[in-house]
Amino acid sequence: MQNEQLVKEKRDKFVRRAYGILRNIYSPNSNLTDKQREHLKDVFYNEVLPGYSECLPRMVLSKCPYCQKTLRRVIDPYGLDGPWWWASGICKIAEPPCCEHFRVLLGALNLHGRKPIEVRDEEVLPGPEIPFVVPNLLKLHGMIAVISQLTLATGDTAFPIAYFSKKKIPPAHLHQPWCRKEYWCKNEYGDEVWSSANDPYDFDLKTYITRGKLKWIDLAEERMPIHPIGDEECPFLALDGRRLNQIIVKRYVDYFGLPNGEPICPFGD
Repeated sequence: MQNEQLVKEKRDKFVRRAYGILRNIYSPNSNLTDKQREHLKDVFYNEVLPGYSECLPRMVLSKCPYCQKTLRRVIDPYGLDGPWWWASGICKIAEPPCCEHFRVLLGALNLHGRKPIEVRDEEVLPGPEIPFVVPNLLKLHGMIAVISQLTLATGDTAFPIAYFSKKKIPPAHLHQPWCRKEYWCKNEYGDEVWSSANDPYDFDLKTYITRGKLKWIDLAEERMPIHPIGDEECPFLALDGRRLNQIIVKRYVDYFGLPNGEPICPFGD
């Protein structure tokens, strides 16, 4: 507990410093010279963001249904003001090694009515309030999703949804990670390309559990067994929450429509 408090304090210092630098750079009343502004940007990108990401916990969020290895990922459980949550993806994360079957991590977040007073100008897109699956991902060869649940320090409930497949799948056929609007990946020619999946969600989880395409684990359970097909004790089947995407900015939560399957143009309408 003491170590966790020290991690939180260190994380909070980096977050305060990040917001302080952004205020200085972008405030309309700023008297910074161009040289001073460029120096602060350098500190922000090369010192503050790396320091913040390095101090975050590497937590077990899921487990592979193929090799049974646990999946550790970086996450910020201490508040939605942390750059980990920012939709811009500005904070680059060095993730722990994972098994060869892991493909992508999506997720949902339920604030249970809490007002996210810590969130300021940076946009946060944490997904719907309850877990879901992306059917187009589950149609890919051998793809299986595993849902888990994590209570954050704020009292919010996070639902990591990890996707695994036995065979490799081209990244361009996957999905942007949790909280992100877009992602970059290599195409079949080895070129870096932009992508933003707009694949529909499905909240009818029982259908996918029955088909063996969706499994679940209890992160607090000893050895975290992956629960079998058709397990009637699945805790994610009758959860209360809005089936809409959330957008959080300036301490306020709003809701917007779900993905409709239409291609997204990187240049807008």
